Amino acid sequence: MASFTAFPLRFRDAFLRRTEEVEAIVQLFRVMAVTPHGSWAGCAHFGWRDFFERARVRPELISKAVEEANSALRDLGITHYRVAAITKAGDSQRDIDSYEVSIVSTEAGAEAIRLQL
Repeated sequence: MASFTAFPLRFRDAFLRRTEEVEAIVQLFRVMAVTPHGSWAGCAHFGWRDFFERARVRPELISKAVEEANSALRDLGITHYRVAAITKAGDSQRDIDSYEVSIVSTEAGAEAIRLQL
């Protein structure tokens, strides 16, 4: 089983801390959720914050966020996961929207990961 670098980057005994694959993917998506779209020079598709901020008045932006997330994963060489859907969570407060991200593994028999943002 491979190990992955933990997000945010952390050190243990002068080495980068490692984590399990699913935890690394979840943390990557949490970083993407708070990053402005296109603000990272390493990947033009990275970042969802703008989509979430404007989705209340333009709900179609959520489907664009799914497309951009999957493009970002491909650009980063992460080919064994993809975003299946982003849906507005039913427990959203009046002033704060919350979203559920469904992440699926492309490997047969793997369970979907549901992440609340």
